[in-house]
Amino acid sequence: MGEQTPQDKPSRISKLSTAARLSPEQKKFNRTRRCTHCGKRINPAYSMPDGTPVSPNKMRGTVQGVLVGALFVVWGAIPGGVVGGIRGSFKGMQQAMATCSHCGQSWNVFAPVQPSTPASSGALVVHQIVETVRTEELIGDELRKIDNSGTSTSSVRRLRAARRWAKTYEIQLERATTTTRGSDVAVQGLGGYHAAVEAAVKRNYAITAEEEQTFEEEIELTVPPRTNVQLCLHWKRLWQEGYVLMKALDGEMVSIPFRTVIGVTFDQESIDA
Repeated sequence: MGEQTPQDKPSRISKLSTAARLSPEQKKFNRTRRCTHCGKRINPAYSMPDGTPVSPNKMRGTVQGVLVGALFVVWGAIPGGVVGGIRGSFKGMQQAMATCSHCGQSWNVFAPVQPSTPASSGALVVHQIVETVRTEELIGDELRKIDNSGTSTSSVRRLRAARRWAKTYEIQLERATTTTRGSDVAVQGLGGYHAAVEAAVKRNYAITAEEEQTFEEEIELTVPPRTNVQLCLHWKRLWQEGYVLMKALDGEMVSIPFRTVIGVTFDQESIDA
């Protein structure tokens, strides 16, 4: 067979394996029905590492479960298993062992299931920035007092509300996901892509530095006669949330959430003193 080209090679996206794998010893036993140590034809006994026995019926068929957000399905894990059979937690069964009834030697039924990591920083490229929702974050109150208690007529006051704010952003690599079999699967080991994602967000929102800007708005308020009014400004920071889509050569996508500050605003509340 010829050497695989980069396009032919499996995806190097960092994600949790989505299918449980049999150990090499169990695969050999499945083919021969013989112990991998002594070579005798056997019906092995199954158990957990602490000695808890596992019935052959439980080991047969499909073991389906959830491990760190990924769905694992084992089709016909043991010869003669009933596909689509027993539903359970693969996380609880992944350390199951088979023991030869003749020589007493044991082997793991399943190979360890571990997260993979990107082989190189060139495996993914920025494909698209997708905006989702805008959220608000309370950042403090500002109180203004307006005294019209000495007059018998109402008074119209104009006030200037101002607040300085900075363009900042957050890249949330720890929340990165990819979609497999219709389910979102957590992705790890993306530290090498932080700079690329950061640059994409900064370019998209014209963030050259965390420089401060000033928000200003004029407020017009009518104060009744012989009244003291307290005007409370509830200041809020505005966040734009979304995700950066990273694309692999084989077309698979990884979504990396982010959020960036796009401004400030306020709600006002008038209280008669």
